[in-house]
Amino acid sequence: MSRENATPAQWFQNLCVLSANVFKKYPIDFTSILYYIYDQLRVEKTCDLYLLREIITKMSGVEISSTVTREQLEAASGGELLRSEAGQFTAARNVKKPSIRLKEALLDNHLYLPLSIIIAQQRSCIIFKFGAQRIEHLKLIGSLYDQCQDTMVQFFTFLSNVLTTENFHHKFPSIDDLVLGFHLQVDAAFQISRPLFNLNIQAKFDELRSTAPKPLNKNAL
Repeated sequence: MSRENATPAQWFQNLCVLSANVFKKYPIDFTSILYYIYDQLRVEKTCDLYLLREIITKMSGVEISSTVTREQLEAASGGELLRSEAGQFTAARNVKKPSIRLKEALLDNHLYLPLSIIIAQQRSCIIFKFGAQRIEHLKLIGSLYDQCQDTMVQFFTFLSNVLTTENFHHKFPSIDDLVLGFHLQVDAAFQISRPLFNLNIQAKFDELRSTAPKPLNKNAL
């Protein structure tokens, strides 16, 4: 990480892009890389989030922009097609099979939950790790925090697109456990639990619709 411009070194960026393109193009097992990223985050090496972000971008086409228009913000509340048209997904081609391989790597190795939690925890780690240092590191802290936030939103967006609501319902902890047990910030806990709310809302809607009185037929009057 360069302290002058608060960005990863150019050689590291190039290596991450190359690795992500290789994983996208060739059907090789990259599970060890996901474990490596998780282990690096456990020891608070946040820079390796850049590698995860490139893997998600190249293999799934999901990319979070730092500048969001009002139309894109409103489209974010819609479905996958609306978000795609609004530009939340890149114009990457041939990402269907790589996206499935990324999903299977996360599901088969049960990595999607540990990665979700450790990524959400990194924001607090960044503040507490660098916050006690000199004020000249303020730009670095802000850049790391922004990169962590972008990667967290990108990762959760990818999960919400490929996982079913049942996956979230049976695997992810409750908001209370995320906040009190895993010490996540409230906004991160709600971000993770958003599909659970959608599941509960849909279940309540189906219940009300099944018990609602049927409208009268005009011919029966």
